[in-house]
Amino acid sequence: MRLITKEMLRDACPEELRHFLRLFPKGAKVTRANALKAAKKNLDFLWLDRHLLPPAMSRSFEAAYDRTDNRIYKQYDRLEDLVDKGIITRRQYNKRTRRLDLLEEITPWLLLLPYLRRLRETAIPQR
Repeated sequence: MRLITKEMLRDACPEELRHFLRLFPKGAKVTRANALKAAKKNLDFLWLDRHLLPPAMSRSFEAAYDRTDNRIYKQYDRLEDLVDKGIITRRQYNKRTRRLDLLEEITPWLLLLPYLRRLRETAIPQR
């Protein structure tokens, strides 16, 4: 897939479709830069996943996302434990969790890219 267009998202919820069109009025090329742009502007990646990927590919993506999200949350817990034990300060915790927050924001989009690249326009499911 080279470009995600308004026509491909015709069954999407109106609010997310408007959000997508504000970000990408001419459509969005499937690139890392556009994935990061979408992440920074809080476009709902699961919404895009559910509207573009065939069910089997969607399940595979969501499983990969869940595994990655669990790893990130384990890092939050580990940092909290370090604060509780006095190994790091709350300030250090806050600095490190800001990095995790960013990672949590952009990772789903970066995970979604290879799935979107595998799609062909003719393979877009009608839901």
